Amino acid sequence: MSTERLWKGAAAGFIGGLAGAWTMRRFQKTIQGDRPQPRDLDVVITAETATKFRLPKQAVHYAAGTIAGALYGAAAELLPAATLGGGLLFGTALWAVGDELAAPALGLAQTTKQMPASAHAWALASHLIYSTTAESIRRLQRRGL
Repeated sequence: MSTERLWKGAAAGFIGGLAGAWTMRRFQKTIQGDRPQPRDLDVVITAETATKFRLPKQAVHYAAGTIAGALYGAAAELLPAATLGGGLLFGTALWAVGDELAAPALGLAQTTKQMPASAHAWALASHLIYSTTAESIRRLQRRGL
């Protein structure tokens, strides 16, 4: 496996992750309108805790989306099975590890038992929208590199 191939995968994944983050946000805004959701506040708390100054939650959202996309793109080069389900496996894993395990463990979100089932479903659906978009764009971009 060449380093160049990994970089191309990461670049394609970065672009896919950016598109996925945008699509995820559009999905959320369409469904919820301008009402804040509990998970929106988690991102602001995360940014304030990590940097000691307030970052716009959308900056954190897009940064996380592009970084996850780049890692996914590189992983897809090493292990093509990572793309199973057109990105659904990626989105489910991202949701389970990030939202369900890491955020509560780090004190950045309520524990999974404290959140209603609708919040879990909302977060999973959002991540599946993100990941299927990210995979579609990653695949298109990768063909061109």
